Amino acid sequence: MNLVHIENYEIKTSRTEQKIPVVNGVHLHSIYNPFKEAEALIEKNISSLESKREVLVLGLGFAYHINELIETMTKLHGDNNFRIVVIEPNIQVYNDCIELDLLNKKNVIVYAGFTSPELYSDSDLVHFLLKKPTVIAH
Repeated sequence: MNLVHIENYEIKTSRTEQKIPVVNGVHLHSIYNPFKEAEALIEKNISSLESKREVLVLGLGFAYHINELIETMTKLHGDNNFRIVVIEPNIQVYNDCIELDLLNKKNVIVYAGFTSPELYSDSDLVHFLLKKPTVIAH
């Protein structure tokens, strides 16, 4: 199920040559430099990331911020000592991200296109949320 009503969806290229999804006219990453934007987002949350090994990210886009998060969490906590859960409402964005091979899947679980009742019926997700993860909204 796709939770986001899409009137217009396209993929553009940033000035630094990365693919950028655009949903209903909204660029899901910086059209100038998505890597720099990802670094800034993760740096803004660094104190929470230092103290928590679980991270909930709201929004996948094309995963530039997720890949930066994985790199940061690996430096902070080691290779397999963290867990990232991503909730992406738009299944088309998720499918394109995977098809373009943009997501590093290390310690990452993505829930794409699920309704709230479907998410809360997943016992693994509920147990993850009970750990009070750091929340990053993208």
